[in-house]
Amino acid sequence: MSYIPILKYKEKMDLKVLNTLYDDIDDLIPMVEVFKKESLNLEKLDKEREIYLNLELDISFNECVEIFEEIYETHKNIIPVINSKHSFNSLSKKDVINSIKNLLKIGFKQYAVKIDNIHNLYIQDQMELALLMFDDFSKVKFFLDIDYAYKYRLSTIVSDFKKCIKFLQENISEDISDFVLCGSVVSVSSKNYDNGKNIVENDLYKAFMQLKTSSVINLYYADYNIDEKDRLTDDNTPVYGFYPTIKYTLPNSDILVLKSEEYKTHQEYPRLASIIKELKEYSKNHCKGCMYIDEVESTGSPATWKLNMMIHHIKTMTELI
Repeated sequence: MSYIPILKYKEKMDLKVLNTLYDDIDDLIPMVEVFKKESLNLEKLDKEREIYLNLELDISFNECVEIFEEIYETHKNIIPVINSKHSFNSLSKKDVINSIKNLLKIGFKQYAVKIDNIHNLYIQDQMELALLMFDDFSKVKFFLDIDYAYKYRLSTIVSDFKKCIKFLQENISEDISDFVLCGSVVSVSSKNYDNGKNIVENDLYKAFMQLKTSSVINLYYADYNIDEKDRLTDDNTPVYGFYPTIKYTLPNSDILVLKSEEYKTHQEYPRLASIIKELKEYSKNHCKGCMYIDEVESTGSPATWKLNMMIHHIKTMTELI
């Protein structure tokens, strides 16, 4: 599958979405991001499924490898992600070389590398050294994250991806051929939208299609669904005030954002849902998220609506790509 959804290790939201989708999309291989060390036992993840595991922790590369060694004991199908956010330059060359050797000896079948903020591309020298230690890049996918794609023009997104791909092939290895274009396609904050109907064009997907038709490399697409690349959202974060908003992904990947004019009024959700039900693109049989729209009688909560629209987005993108 060419689509890789990026989810957070959050039991009440993202993991519930993932388990729901597994019932419908058997070959789904997501990236799951862990933000808390206490979540590293991964007890809520299926041990038999392949998952790109990205440790969004403030750690050094050797600490990252040590964590993956422990995780491998229980989750052998995990695909470890080498993250550009981790500290490499704080380590000596000897430590970096030993760490990457240790990672390659653990027994993982595949690997991934995630390079963040490619718009301002910077790769630590010692990270380059670690990547040069790979002898078989057919087992490695490079996730190129432009971060907040919705902030950039299509031409900028395409240009940034091309520059990053060129840099990696010229400075690491010309054998690198598996690239994943990723980023946030929609802002999570309702304050960034006008009241009523808004259409957010998915230029990340358009960039993917443009590059895919003009390139001989293997391209994949990843996004943060209707969430955002952000660690602020949390299972236990209270919602004090909001304008009811529904983000509904259209068949062409663009996002229809419906925002109520009424502040903190849950009763607006059924009205917004009725607008979606009138769309010619809508079908209640599409997914469990769409079924929720059809059956909604009570107001629901922001979390419940987000969960169901995440399900709909991921199902839509798997069909599109």
